[in-house]
Amino acid sequence: MNRIALHIAFWLAYWLITGYIESILAGASFSEWPLSARLALGYTVELAALPIKILAVYWFLYRLIPRHLGGRPLWGSIVAGAGVMAGAAVLFRLLIQYVYYPYLYGEAYEFGNWHIQASRFLWAFLDIFYVVGIAVAIKMARLRMQALEREKQLVQEKAQSELNFLRAQTNPHFLFNTLNNIYGLARRQSPQTADIVMRLSNLLRYMIYECTEPAVPLEKELKLLESYIELERLRYGERLEASLKLDIDDHQQPIAPLLLLPLVENAFKHGSGESRFKSAISVQLCLKKGKLKLNVRNTADPESRNKGKGIGLRNLRRQLELLYPGAHELHTGFEGEEYIAELTINLGKHAKNTMPYR
Repeated sequence: MNRIALHIAFWLAYWLITGYIESILAGASFSEWPLSARLALGYTVELAALPIKILAVYWFLYRLIPRHLGGRPLWGSIVAGAGVMAGAAVLFRLLIQYVYYPYLYGEAYEFGNWHIQASRFLWAFLDIFYVVGIAVAIKMARLRMQALEREKQLVQEKAQSELNFLRAQTNPHFLFNTLNNIYGLARRQSPQTADIVMRLSNLLRYMIYECTEPAVPLEKELKLLESYIELERLRYGERLEASLKLDIDDHQQPIAPLLLLPLVENAFKHGSGESRFKSAISVQLCLKKGKLKLNVRNTADPESRNKGKGIGLRNLRRQLELLYPGAHELHTGFEGEEYIAELTINLGKHAKNTMPYR
Protein backbone atom coordinates (compact mmCIF):
# COMPACT_ATOMS: atom_id res chain seq x y z
CA MET A 1 0.00 0.00 0.00
CA ASN A 2 2.87 2.38 0.74
CA ARG A 3 4.32 1.69 -2.69
CA ILE A 4 1.01 2.42 -4.42
CA ALA A 5 0.60 5.60 -2.39
CA LEU A 6 4.08 6.77 -3.41
CA HIS A 7 3.30 6.19 -7.10
CA ILE A 8 0.01 8.07 -6.81
CA ALA A 9 1.78 10.93 -5.02
CA PHE A 10 4.43 11.07 -7.77
CA TRP A 11 1.90 11.36 -10.58
CA LEU A 12 -0.24 13.84 -8.67
CA ALA A 13 2.77 16.07 -8.03
CA TYR A 14 3.85 15.75 -11.68
CA TRP A 15 0.38 16.67 -12.91
CA LEU A 16 0.12 19.70 -10.62
CA ILE A 17 3.53 21.03 -11.65
CA THR A 18 3.29 20.42 -15.40
CA GLY A 19 -0.33 21.62 -15.54
CA TYR A 20 0.73 24.93 -14.06
CA ILE A 21 3.66 25.17 -16.50
CA GLU A 22 1.30 24.41 -19.39
CA SER A 23 -1.04 27.21 -18.31
CA ILE A 24 1.88 29.65 -18.25
CA LEU A 25 3.04 28.58 -21.72
CA ALA A 26 -0.52 28.96 -23.02
CA GLY A 27 -0.55 32.57 -21.85
CA ALA A 28 0.94 33.80 -25.12
CA SER A 29 -1.82 32.28 -27.23
CA PHE A 30 -4.68 32.83 -24.78
CA SER A 31 -3.67 36.09 -23.14
CA GLU A 32 -7.27 37.31 -23.19
CA TRP A 33 -8.38 34.37 -21.10
CA PRO A 34 -8.54 34.78 -17.30
CA LEU A 35 -5.97 32.94 -15.17
CA SER A 36 -8.54 30.41 -13.94
CA ALA A 37 -9.44 29.48 -17.51
CA ARG A 38 -5.79 29.10 -18.50
CA LEU A 39 -5.14 26.92 -15.43
CA ALA A 40 -8.14 24.76 -16.26
CA LEU A 41 -6.87 24.40 -19.82
CA GLY A 42 -3.33 23.52 -18.72
CA TYR A 43 -4.44 20.89 -16.21
CA THR A 44 -6.94 19.43 -18.70
CA VAL A 45 -4.29 19.07 -21.41
CA GLU A 46 -1.83 17.45 -18.99
CA LEU A 47 -4.50 15.14 -17.62
CA ALA A 48 -5.32 14.03 -21.16
CA ALA A 49 -1.65 13.31 -21.88
CA LEU A 50 -1.06 11.55 -18.57
CA PRO A 51 -2.16 8.00 -19.62
CA ILE A 52 0.37 7.94 -22.49
CA LYS A 53 3.16 9.12 -20.20
CA ILE A 54 2.19 6.60 -17.52
CA LEU A 55 2.32 3.74 -20.03
CA ALA A 56 5.73 4.88 -21.30
CA VAL A 57 7.16 5.27 -17.78
CA TYR A 58 6.01 1.86 -16.53
CA TRP A 59 7.24 0.17 -19.69
CA PHE A 60 10.68 1.56 -18.88
CA LEU A 61 10.48 0.67 -15.17
CA TYR A 62 9.11 -2.86 -15.41
CA ARG A 63 10.20 -4.08 -18.82
CA LEU A 64 13.22 -2.23 -20.23
CA ILE A 65 15.23 -1.82 -17.01
CA PRO A 66 14.78 -5.45 -15.80
CA ARG A 67 15.82 -6.72 -19.24
CA HIS A 68 18.83 -4.41 -19.30
CA LEU A 69 19.88 -5.49 -15.81
CA GLY A 70 19.33 -9.09 -16.87
CA GLY A 71 22.03 -8.81 -19.53
CA ARG A 72 20.48 -7.03 -22.48
CA PRO A 73 23.10 -4.99 -24.42
CA LEU A 74 23.17 -1.27 -23.73
CA TRP A 75 22.72 -0.32 -27.39
CA GLY A 76 19.62 -2.54 -27.60
CA SER A 77 18.12 -0.86 -24.54
CA ILE A 78 18.84 2.60 -25.98
CA VAL A 79 17.22 1.75 -29.32
CA ALA A 80 14.18 0.18 -27.66
CA GLY A 81 13.79 3.10 -25.25
CA ALA A 82 14.08 5.69 -28.02
CA GLY A 83 11.57 3.77 -30.13
CA VAL A 84 9.03 3.62 -27.30
CA MET A 85 9.34 7.34 -26.58
CA ALA A 86 9.06 8.19 -30.27
CA GLY A 87 5.97 5.99 -30.57
CA ALA A 88 4.45 7.62 -27.49
CA ALA A 89 5.19 11.07 -28.95
CA VAL A 90 3.50 10.13 -32.24
CA LEU A 91 0.48 8.75 -30.38
CA PHE A 92 0.30 11.88 -28.27
CA ARG A 93 0.40 14.15 -31.36
CA LEU A 94 -2.31 12.10 -33.08
CA LEU A 95 -4.57 12.33 -30.03
CA ILE A 96 -3.91 16.08 -29.82
CA GLN A 97 -4.77 16.60 -33.49
CA TYR A 98 -7.85 14.39 -33.78
CA VAL A 99 -9.26 14.14 -30.24
CA TYR A 100 -8.03 16.60 -27.64
CA TYR A 101 -7.84 19.79 -29.74
CA PRO A 102 -11.29 19.51 -31.37
CA TYR A 103 -12.83 18.63 -28.00
CA LEU A 104 -11.08 21.37 -26.01
CA TYR A 105 -11.29 24.19 -28.51
CA GLY A 106 -14.32 23.20 -30.59
CA GLU A 107 -12.55 23.66 -33.92
CA ALA A 108 -10.41 21.69 -36.35
CA TYR A 109 -6.71 21.39 -35.74
CA GLU A 110 -4.42 23.55 -37.91
CA PHE A 111 -1.57 21.40 -39.16
CA GLY A 112 0.69 24.13 -40.54
CA ASN A 113 3.85 23.24 -42.49
CA TRP A 114 6.20 20.35 -41.77
CA HIS A 115 8.56 22.58 -39.74
CA ILE A 116 5.81 23.32 -37.26
CA GLN A 117 4.77 19.67 -37.14
CA ALA A 118 8.38 18.57 -36.55
CA SER A 119 8.81 21.07 -33.71
CA ARG A 120 5.56 19.88 -32.13
CA PHE A 121 6.68 16.26 -32.37
CA LEU A 122 10.07 17.15 -30.86
CA TRP A 123 8.33 18.99 -28.02
CA ALA A 124 6.13 15.95 -27.31
CA PHE A 125 9.18 13.66 -27.43
CA LEU A 126 11.08 15.84 -24.95
CA ASP A 127 8.02 16.12 -22.73
CA ILE A 128 7.81 12.31 -22.49
CA PHE A 129 11.59 12.02 -22.15
CA TYR A 130 11.47 14.43 -19.22
CA VAL A 131 9.05 12.40 -17.12
CA VAL A 132 10.64 9.07 -18.13
CA GLY A 133 14.05 10.41 -17.13
CA ILE A 134 12.81 11.45 -13.68
CA ALA A 135 11.12 8.10 -13.07
CA VAL A 136 14.11 6.08 -14.28
CA ALA A 137 16.49 8.16 -12.14
CA ILE A 138 14.35 7.47 -9.05
CA LYS A 139 14.18 3.77 -9.93
CA MET A 140 17.93 3.44 -10.45
CA ALA A 141 18.66 5.33 -7.22
CA ARG A 142 16.33 2.98 -5.36
CA LEU A 143 17.96 -0.09 -6.91
CA ARG A 144 21.39 1.29 -5.98
CA MET A 145 20.32 1.82 -2.39
CA GLN A 146 18.96 -1.72 -2.25
CA ALA A 147 22.22 -3.06 -3.68
CA LEU A 148 24.25 -1.14 -1.10
CA GLU A 149 22.02 -2.46 1.67
CA ARG A 150 22.44 -6.03 0.42
CA GLU A 151 26.19 -5.52 0.16
CA LYS A 152 26.29 -4.18 3.70
CA GLN A 153 24.29 -7.16 4.92
CA LEU A 154 26.59 -9.59 3.13
CA VAL A 155 29.65 -7.91 4.67
CA GLN A 156 28.08 -8.16 8.12
CA GLU A 157 27.17 -11.81 7.58
CA LYS A 158 30.71 -12.56 6.38
CA ALA A 159 32.17 -10.79 9.42
CA GLN A 160 29.80 -12.69 11.67
CA SER A 161 30.79 -16.03 10.16
CA GLU A 162 34.49 -15.20 10.41
CA LEU A 163 34.15 -14.03 14.00
CA ASN A 164 32.22 -17.14 14.98
CA PHE A 165 34.94 -19.24 13.37
CA LEU A 166 37.64 -17.37 15.30
CA ARG A 167 35.75 -17.87 18.53
CA ALA A 168 35.29 -21.54 17.76
CA GLN A 169 39.08 -21.75 17.53
CA THR A 170 39.75 -19.63 20.61
CA ASN A 171 37.52 -21.53 23.03
CA PRO A 172 39.02 -24.98 22.30
CA HIS A 173 42.46 -23.35 22.45
CA PHE A 174 41.73 -22.12 25.97
CA LEU A 175 40.19 -25.44 26.97
CA PHE A 176 43.15 -27.39 25.59
CA ASN A 177 45.64 -25.33 27.60
CA THR A 178 43.61 -25.60 30.81
CA LEU A 179 43.13 -29.36 30.44
CA ASN A 180 46.89 -29.69 30.05
CA ASN A 181 47.22 -27.89 33.37
CA ILE A 182 44.74 -30.23 35.04
CA TYR A 183 46.50 -33.25 33.52
CA GLY A 184 49.79 -32.16 35.10
CA LEU A 185 48.15 -31.77 38.50
CA ALA A 186 46.35 -35.08 38.21
CA ARG A 187 49.60 -36.90 37.45
CA ARG A 188 51.05 -35.48 40.64
CA GLN A 189 47.81 -36.36 42.46
CA SER A 190 47.55 -32.78 43.65
CA PRO A 191 44.73 -32.07 46.12
CA GLN A 192 44.03 -28.87 44.15
CA THR A 193 42.82 -30.79 41.09
CA ALA A 194 39.15 -30.88 42.16
CA ASP A 195 39.13 -27.13 42.93
CA ILE A 196 40.67 -26.35 39.53
CA VAL A 197 38.10 -28.54 37.75
CA MET A 198 35.30 -26.64 39.51
CA ARG A 199 36.80 -23.29 38.53
CA LEU A 200 37.20 -24.47 34.96
CA SER A 201 33.55 -25.52 34.95
CA ASN A 202 32.54 -21.99 36.01
CA LEU A 203 34.71 -20.45 33.31
CA LEU A 204 33.24 -22.69 30.63
CA ARG A 205 29.71 -21.93 31.81
CA TYR A 206 30.40 -18.23 31.30
CA MET A 207 32.01 -18.77 27.90
CA ILE A 208 29.21 -20.99 26.60
CA TYR A 209 26.07 -19.39 28.03
CA GLU A 210 26.91 -15.75 28.75
CA CYS A 211 29.11 -14.78 25.80
CA THR A 212 26.47 -15.06 23.11
CA GLU A 213 25.65 -11.34 23.16
CA PRO A 214 27.51 -8.75 21.06
CA ALA A 215 28.69 -7.05 24.23
CA VAL A 216 28.80 -7.78 27.96
CA PRO A 217 29.49 -5.53 30.96
CA LEU A 218 33.19 -5.16 31.67
CA GLU A 219 32.51 -6.42 35.18
CA LYS A 220 31.88 -9.92 33.85
CA GLU A 221 35.16 -9.94 31.92
CA LEU A 222 36.99 -8.84 35.06
CA LYS A 223 35.51 -11.75 37.02
CA LEU A 224 36.64 -14.06 34.22
CA LEU A 225 40.20 -12.74 34.46
CA GLU A 226 40.22 -13.01 38.24
CA SER A 227 38.96 -16.61 38.09
CA TYR A 228 41.52 -17.56 35.47
CA ILE A 229 44.42 -15.98 37.38
CA GLU A 230 43.31 -17.72 40.58
CA LEU A 231 43.16 -21.01 38.67
CA GLU A 232 46.75 -20.54 37.56
CA ARG A 233 47.82 -19.63 41.07
CA LEU A 234 46.41 -22.93 42.30
CA ARG A 235 48.30 -24.77 39.62
CA TYR A 236 51.76 -23.25 40.06
CA GLY A 237 51.66 -22.41 43.74
CA GLU A 238 54.69 -20.58 45.11
CA ARG A 239 56.48 -20.79 41.78
CA LEU A 240 54.15 -18.13 40.39
CA GLU A 241 53.90 -14.50 41.42
CA ALA A 242 50.80 -13.05 39.76
CA SER A 243 49.18 -9.68 40.32
CA LEU A 244 46.04 -8.00 38.98
CA LYS A 245 45.62 -4.23 39.35
CA LEU A 246 42.40 -2.53 38.30
CA ASP A 247 41.51 1.13 37.83
CA ILE A 248 37.94 1.20 36.50
CA ASP A 249 35.56 4.15 36.42
CA ASP A 250 32.61 2.23 34.93
CA HIS A 251 32.18 -1.47 35.63
CA GLN A 252 29.11 -1.59 33.35
CA GLN A 253 30.99 -0.37 30.25
CA PRO A 254 29.98 -2.69 27.34
CA ILE A 255 32.78 -4.67 25.72
CA ALA A 256 32.88 -7.56 23.26
CA PRO A 257 33.34 -10.75 25.30
CA LEU A 258 36.55 -12.78 25.53
CA LEU A 259 38.89 -10.10 24.17
CA LEU A 260 41.01 -9.68 27.31
CA LEU A 261 41.50 -13.33 28.25
CA PRO A 262 43.80 -14.33 25.33
CA LEU A 263 46.52 -11.87 26.39
CA VAL A 264 46.43 -13.04 30.01
CA GLU A 265 46.31 -16.67 28.95
CA ASN A 266 49.24 -16.12 26.60
CA ALA A 267 51.29 -14.62 29.44
CA PHE A 268 50.79 -17.69 31.63
CA LYS A 269 51.38 -20.11 28.80
CA HIS A 270 54.70 -18.61 27.69
CA GLY A 271 55.71 -17.33 31.13
CA SER A 272 55.23 -19.79 33.96
CA GLY A 273 54.18 -22.56 31.59
CA GLU A 274 57.54 -22.62 29.82
CA SER A 275 59.78 -21.84 32.78
CA ARG A 276 61.14 -24.24 35.40
CA PHE A 277 61.91 -21.40 37.75
CA LYS A 278 59.93 -18.78 39.59
CA SER A 279 58.04 -16.51 37.23
CA ALA A 280 56.19 -13.25 37.58
CA ILE A 281 53.10 -12.06 35.73
CA SER A 282 51.59 -8.62 36.06
CA VAL A 283 48.16 -7.60 34.71
CA GLN A 284 47.10 -3.97 34.82
CA LEU A 285 43.75 -2.84 33.46
CA CYS A 286 42.59 0.75 33.34
CA LEU A 287 39.31 2.19 32.03
CA LYS A 288 38.84 5.95 31.94
CA LYS A 289 36.02 7.67 30.01
CA GLY A 290 35.47 4.72 27.71
CA LYS A 291 39.14 4.16 26.87
CA LEU A 292 40.44 0.80 28.01
CA LYS A 293 44.12 -0.04 28.42
CA LEU A 294 45.35 -3.53 29.30
CA ASN A 295 49.02 -4.12 30.07
CA VAL A 296 50.23 -7.68 30.58
CA ARG A 297 53.85 -8.49 31.50
CA ASN A 298 55.47 -11.84 32.07
CA THR A 299 59.02 -13.03 32.62
CA ALA A 300 60.20 -15.23 29.76
CA ASP A 301 63.16 -17.47 29.05
CA PRO A 302 65.53 -16.36 26.28
CA GLU A 303 64.47 -19.38 24.19
CA SER A 304 60.94 -17.96 23.98
CA ARG A 305 62.11 -15.10 21.79
CA ASN A 306 62.54 -17.38 18.78
CA LYS A 307 59.10 -18.96 19.00
CA GLY A 308 56.38 -17.95 16.57
CA LYS A 309 53.10 -16.34 17.50
CA GLY A 310 50.37 -18.70 18.64
CA ILE A 311 46.84 -19.02 17.37
CA GLY A 312 45.49 -17.01 20.32
CA LEU A 313 47.20 -13.75 19.39
CA ARG A 314 46.45 -14.16 15.67
CA ASN A 315 42.78 -14.70 16.40
CA LEU A 316 42.70 -11.79 18.84
CA ARG A 317 44.15 -9.39 16.27
CA ARG A 318 41.57 -10.44 13.69
CA GLN A 319 38.68 -10.14 16.17
CA LEU A 320 39.82 -6.62 17.07
CA GLU A 321 39.87 -5.70 13.37
CA LEU A 322 36.29 -6.93 13.01
CA LEU A 323 34.91 -5.53 16.26
CA TYR A 324 36.79 -2.26 16.77
CA PRO A 325 38.16 -1.14 13.39
CA GLY A 326 40.26 1.99 13.75
CA ALA A 327 39.61 2.13 17.50
CA HIS A 328 42.23 -0.24 18.91
CA GLU A 329 45.98 -0.76 19.20
CA LEU A 330 47.77 -3.98 20.13
CA HIS A 331 51.52 -4.08 20.68
CA THR A 332 53.50 -7.12 21.74
CA GLY A 333 57.21 -7.74 22.14
CA PHE A 334 60.15 -8.27 24.48
CA GLU A 335 61.52 -5.59 26.75
CA GLY A 336 64.57 -6.86 28.55
CA GLU A 337 63.65 -10.15 30.24
CA GLU A 338 59.93 -9.45 30.03
CA TYR A 339 57.38 -10.08 27.33
CA ILE A 340 54.88 -7.23 27.16
CA ALA A 341 51.45 -7.12 25.57
CA GLU A 342 49.59 -3.81 25.57
CA LEU A 343 46.05 -3.45 24.28
CA THR A 344 44.17 -0.15 23.96
CA ILE A 345 40.52 0.02 22.88
CA ASN A 346 38.36 3.11 22.58
CA LEU A 347 35.16 1.48 23.82
CA GLY A 348 33.33 4.80 23.96
CA LYS A 349 33.80 5.36 20.23
CA HIS A 350 31.98 2.12 19.41
CA ALA A 351 29.54 2.13 22.32
CA LYS A 352 26.52 2.83 20.06
CA ASN A 353 27.70 0.83 17.08
CA THR A 354 26.25 -2.54 16.22
CA MET A 355 28.74 -5.37 16.48
CA PRO A 356 29.14 -7.42 13.26
CA TYR A 357 27.65 -10.46 14.91
CA ARG A 358 24.61 -11.35 16.99
